[in-house]
Amino acid sequence: MYRFFIFFTIFACTLPALTVNGIVQNVNNSHISFVIIQVPSSKRWTIADEFGHFTIKCDVGDSLLFNRYGYHQTYAIIKNWTDLLITLNNNPILLDRVESFSKLLSSTHFSKTYETDSAYNGNISSIFNQIPNAQLRTYGGLASNATLSIDGGPGSHTKVVYEGIDITSPQNGETDVSQLPPDIISSIAVATQPGVLFGSGTTDGIIYLRNSREQTAILFSKGSWGRTSWSASTFNHFPNLKIQTAFGQRSAKDNYKVTWREKSYDRKNNHFNQTYVTSSLAGSINQRLLANGVFFYSSQKRGVAGQIYSPSLEAKRKDELMLLALNTTYLFSSGFITGSIQTRQSDEKYIDPNYNIDSRHKLEKYSLKLKAQARFNNTISLYFQGNSETEKIISSETNSHSRKNLSSFISSKINIQNSITIQPTIRLDNIGNDYNALTYNMDIIWQQTDHLKYIISGGNSFRAPTFNDMYWTPGGNTDLKPEKAIKLMTVTSWRKNEQYFDLTFRYIESKDLIQWIPGDNIWSPENIAETVRKSLSASGSISISTYTISGFITRLWTRDLQQNKALRYAPELSGNIIVSAKLKKFTAGISGCFTGTRIAMYNFPDDEMLPSHFIPSLFIQKNFKIFKHPLSINLAADNILDTQFETILGYPEPGRSFYFSISIKQ
Repeated sequence: MYRFFIFFTIFACTLPALTVNGIVQNVNNSHISFVIIQVPSSKRWTIADEFGHFTIKCDVGDSLLFNRYGYHQTYAIIKNWTDLLITLNNNPILLDRVESFSKLLSSTHFSKTYETDSAYNGNISSIFNQIPNAQLRTYGGLASNATLSIDGGPGSHTKVVYEGIDITSPQNGETDVSQLPPDIISSIAVATQPGVLFGSGTTDGIIYLRNSREQTAILFSKGSWGRTSWSASTFNHFPNLKIQTAFGQRSAKDNYKVTWREKSYDRKNNHFNQTYVTSSLAGSINQRLLANGVFFYSSQKRGVAGQIYSPSLEAKRKDELMLLALNTTYLFSSGFITGSIQTRQSDEKYIDPNYNIDSRHKLEKYSLKLKAQARFNNTISLYFQGNSETEKIISSETNSHSRKNLSSFISSKINIQNSITIQPTIRLDNIGNDYNALTYNMDIIWQQTDHLKYIISGGNSFRAPTFNDMYWTPGGNTDLKPEKAIKLMTVTSWRKNEQYFDLTFRYIESKDLIQWIPGDNIWSPENIAETVRKSLSASGSISISTYTISGFITRLWTRDLQQNKALRYAPELSGNIIVSAKLKKFTAGISGCFTGTRIAMYNFPDDEMLPSHFIPSLFIQKNFKIFKHPLSINLAADNILDTQFETILGYPEPGRSFYFSISIKQ
């Protein structure tokens, strides 16, 4: 099935343009789903998502045409690159052309969206460092697994979604983002609440990855330690259909020198080779019927270097990931109904002859979703989702197992005087034959002014035991209970044009956490751990002339109630700052990422600690035109102070690195 799609490529041309983001709402400040946005001058178009968000390429001076069944057309003229807030009127009156304007994007599903185009410097951490409260943990180098977490929690408490597809592994509850090449991630959005949208494994939040690059382009890059990559993408758009395809390859030797505990080591067996292809399509069959789909496949061959004090020079891993989704939406004047079919499939082989290990894990997940939204009047709207999901595993360590999961939730949005919104949500999950969970969430949003709003959100969440927890041989425990958590969040948010400031406080109390403990000659999981976490995060961005300064700082208070100590790998203080300058044909910036001291392992009398580290990086980008085609050259340096650091104990990260890329667009 994988290979069938690999050869599916469509070549076309596109017009150079820049990207504009926005939200479409009605006169009561409720988001309007699946609005068609067109650029008549270039014949470009896009469709807003179910939360009213859209991204489209256009130029200053272009007109945008907004169409949605049940509403009248609205025009907007692009005068600058600030985010747009567009209001559609469903009253039977003729609307004149209006100029675009920037205003606080009211109560949104996503807390903030981060663009990645200028952030990547050859290391995948560079595109995630800008996310407040997020941590990327790797085992050193491109070849290692890379998992994301939020607020010092485990990776299994953060859900990762790519183009609407849940890519979390049902085997361990985590997501290895190294299987996704940075070239196919154009933006990252974070929703820390409500987790009821995806159920199990969303205690700390949901990270949405999107690929909205609509371009025909060729890119080549070269970096330290033999890192090279190339990619090609094509884009074709018709009046009612658009298709984007991209494919490429990344490779690295990644054998680097490190200093660990005052001794020098050569990290070997870190080679990495990745090939990938992705394709997406979107279209409107008629004014009321829309369809879209996405396909992704990647194959990785990598060495497994092992711990610094116990290297594995012959261990190898080969893994594949395939994602596929097809969605159809039917529009009503007061809502929509969407049917979706999705699948996630992976195959992983791991061999280490030194330890006589030869393992293989094949996973399949199939999902059928039905979503609907209805607005009854100008005050109340309802949102419903039902999901039937089947998970399967064939593994040398767990044998063969499958389970069927059923879930449904209903959410109501109530607008009070156009300034206060109340949104209660309730969800019911049935996981396999043994687990049931009832989760709920309540959001209250007060839009005090055009630029200032307050959010209070509270609810609960859960995480069902994974296949590894239940069936790993030896040690699996089929009597485990789901993990449970209660959480509260408050947000104060100010936005004006491209400037913003957010102050976020979160409280999470978890119990029945699954922890592997030693027993009679084997380790086995038990529901024994309890934790409390509190976080206070300030993030913002300010523009002064051609300069932009953005970043965040987060203070964490965590406690493992069993150990009566701070949580492992949870820094008390973390932050990031980016200073960039945009000129006519020249962009440059410098960034710095700080991570405080962390406990890596509980010991007696002294815990094993990871020291704090500050990692500065810089980049410069120059834009040209060759035969009317845009050409970009990028130079970047990461970890310019050559700091030795670890995100996981015993797996030192690379030191100073350099990165060069060149791309040309049609």
